[in-house]
Amino acid sequence: NCEDMTLEMVFVSTGCTAPRMLLHVGSGRSLKVIESHLSLDESDAGLCNGLCRVVADEDAQVRHEVLQLKSDSARFVESIMAEVASGALYQLRCVQSGASCARVNVAVALQGEKASCDVKAVMLADEKQQLDLHSLIHHSVPSCRSNQEHKNLVGGSAECIFKGIIKVDAEAQQTESAQIVRSLLLTKKSKVKAMPSLQIQADEVTCSHGAALTQLDPEELFYLASRGLDAANARRLMLSGFPMDLLEGLKELMPKSYARVTQKLTSMAESNAE
Repeated sequence: NCEDMTLEMVFVSTGCTAPRMLLHVGSGRSLKVIESHLSLDESDAGLCNGLCRVVADEDAQVRHEVLQLKSDSARFVESIMAEVASGALYQLRCVQSGASCARVNVAVALQGEKASCDVKAVMLADEKQQLDLHSLIHHSVPSCRSNQEHKNLVGGSAECIFKGIIKVDAEAQQTESAQIVRSLLLTKKSKVKAMPSLQIQADEVTCSHGAALTQLDPEELFYLASRGLDAANARRLMLSGFPMDLLEGLKELMPKSYARVTQKLTSMAESNAE
């Protein structure tokens, strides 16, 4: 049990690994978890197969940061399971920019009345990367709240996959839930598969879900050019701004990881220039 505590875990590997984590946060306690996955060097082609279980007792608060920044040839899989009791809050932010092939599975069970969760995710895929996030948020009791926001930025011939399910049982009346996925494609060969889904059996709920897919707007690029920016800087500015609302606070929390994420955004702007 942890009270007002920050726990930072850094997993650095060059081969196959299988990290296992169990986080049990007691009633009324709060915990901030920073979980980073890195490669020792660019030659890492191993598989990381991780598992993290989070148990948030009554009125607990858990903030969980997951950053996957593996080498370009590495492979990565992680399953995150959270059990949220009455009045507790679980906040997850997952940022993926590394690995040749990566998938994160998220399952959140809201098990007590007035439990809530916020799930934010950003995936930055370039060249031939395939990045994937599958999620399930399960409302099984009344008066719970969930919110999920996801953004994909895809260049080269890369692919991002999002499949998110919000499940609301018949007993889960007064549920409030929202889910949105937004994607920005940078080339004709880049691909996105976005599958937001609601499975609702209760009648007294407020739920929404949606998906949006777009490319860089030539009129917005022209506007920036008319204000003195050249084409390269205009693209970099627009690409960098796309995921920033979901990355808020990351610079102060993890400055080196934030620098690597912004470096990837700059690299994508340069490598996917028309």
